[in-house]
Amino acid sequence: MSIENVETTDIDPDKVVARLERIPFSRLHLRSAAILGGGTFFDSYDAVAIGTALTVVFTALHIGFANTGFLIGAAYIGQFIGAVIAGALAESYGRKAIFALSLIIFGVFSVGTAIAWNFQSLLIFRVLQGLGLGAEIPIAGALLNEIIPGKKRGVISISYQNMFGWGNFLTPLIGAAVFALIGPHLGWRIIFLIGALPLVLAVFAYVCLQESPRWLIDHGKVAAADKVVTQFEQSVARSGVDLPAPAQLPGAVHAEVKRTNLAELFSPVYRSRTLLIWIMFATTYFITYGYSGWLPTLYVQIGGLPITQSLLLTAVSGAVMVVNGYVFANLVDKVGRRRYFIGSFILVAVGAVFGVLGSRLIGPGWPILFATTLILGIGTYPINIGLYLYSSELFPTRMRSWATGTGSGLQRLASAIAPSIVGILVARNIHTGIENVFGIFVVIAIIGLLSVSLLGRETQAKVLEELAA
Repeated sequence: MSIENVETTDIDPDKVVARLERIPFSRLHLRSAAILGGGTFFDSYDAVAIGTALTVVFTALHIGFANTGFLIGAAYIGQFIGAVIAGALAESYGRKAIFALSLIIFGVFSVGTAIAWNFQSLLIFRVLQGLGLGAEIPIAGALLNEIIPGKKRGVISISYQNMFGWGNFLTPLIGAAVFALIGPHLGWRIIFLIGALPLVLAVFAYVCLQESPRWLIDHGKVAAADKVVTQFEQSVARSGVDLPAPAQLPGAVHAEVKRTNLAELFSPVYRSRTLLIWIMFATTYFITYGYSGWLPTLYVQIGGLPITQSLLLTAVSGAVMVVNGYVFANLVDKVGRRRYFIGSFILVAVGAVFGVLGSRLIGPGWPILFATTLILGIGTYPINIGLYLYSSELFPTRMRSWATGTGSGLQRLASAIAPSIVGILVARNIHTGIENVFGIFVVIAIIGLLSVSLLGRETQAKVLEELAA
């Protein structure tokens, strides 16, 4: 890719980045995080909404276990394509524009899912909806991490990513309320229609978001980057806070203007990092979406719970994840990314073993499903939301969105495969199928654990330009 519209300016890009690094969290940061976090919320909303709606769609559209698994996984095929393509486009056209476009695509086809008339039409709309949803998350993560100072990047980034947990918590409650007020037969369509709200969010994104100063510098637009950083400085000044003098970037680190080369992911410097994030994205999300989309339906079909109780039980798990996310946010800059990920994968493996033994000795009733998936969630959730921070730290600006997009693409692919495997196993035998699912999770968790242990590196509290070297 070529660098276009390179400006002629006397502004030192290193000084622009140094100024950005000493700016504390401001109202302008908060506004950006709120808009980007809205997209993250609806990513989570969509993942849980399909599980919520399927408690009714399962019978309303006469879908069996196997086809239900395909329907859960369908959106992730679109998300895989969207994440990879958008990751590349954001390197050429900027984070802001592609983020807004992704919200528009997601919102439009969410309307389509609400008016679907049979299994096939719902399947198609879910795939198309996924194009926008898959594009949004990696771009949002890259943009936010590029405007946050290194010393506070962990706590701020993870607190923002915890909007995903709020989606997990609130969506079942929204579904229960919709079913109670409107009834299940029309209610599942309303649940999908709520997913069109990103159309409104896209307008705010286009009007209110600032472009990443680091992306602007990387494309030779140093004066434009200087203007954005000045806006952040003015936001702090209006709050009455005095800014310290900019410090020099550490060592021989420089904010350089370099061409984006998509193949650089596999260069000697970055290929081990690429392999690491690909494995981490694939393993943790295979486990997460292997059970989360299914959970309300399994509570009903296997656990024998009414729909409302199954949704409330899912909401309880979501509330625990929100608390879990804030605990992670407050520890990630103290404990470090690598050690936290290692501990999380160990907990996931233990939880999956518990699920195997519990299903075999007691049976796969709702108490075993709830306890096992709660342990799995506590383990996987910090990795899920931490990966968008971690992958942004491991790669330079010229390939940050692309690298995160490919990792997110692998995540979406794993998220498409996992529900289908669960559906096939449960369709064959409800009792032994759940046990086998948890057995697969044990193996997947061990693979993730080995990848972090062997390839992981610590990134806490460092400037992005220093980490990318």
